[in-house]
Amino acid sequence: MDVAGRELLIVRYDDEPWFTAEKIDPLPLPETWQNALGKYEVINPDPEGSIQDVTLSRDEDLLVFTYTFPVWGSGKRKLYFASISETAAITLGIGRNSGETMRIINIDNQKGIYFFGFKMKKIPS
Repeated sequence: MDVAGRELLIVRYDDEPWFTAEKIDPLPLPETWQNALGKYEVINPDPEGSIQDVTLSRDEDLLVFTYTFPVWGSGKRKLYFASISETAAITLGIGRNSGETMRIINIDNQKGIYFFGFKMKKIPS
């Protein structure tokens, strides 16, 4: 179904339409984001709980942000991002966590990322 220029997959449940997916045509992934791929550690942890086991990878031209957040239970979570510039990417889809921005930042003259209020430094491989 086309909704405001977006191609959505809609499922009917109890005669009500429910959004289930959006078709995404991402732009090519800039070199800055390709260089940012890897494992990260949070350098400004929250005493109430922080994300952990952060990995930034790619699936074709999408960035895949994988993490655990013990406060919400066990298991890995994934968010998919499309780059919108050399240093910014946004989460995809509709609903919770959609449209959030992740940025490449400078931490002590090294590249890092900023997302969910956390500064993350790349762990050397």
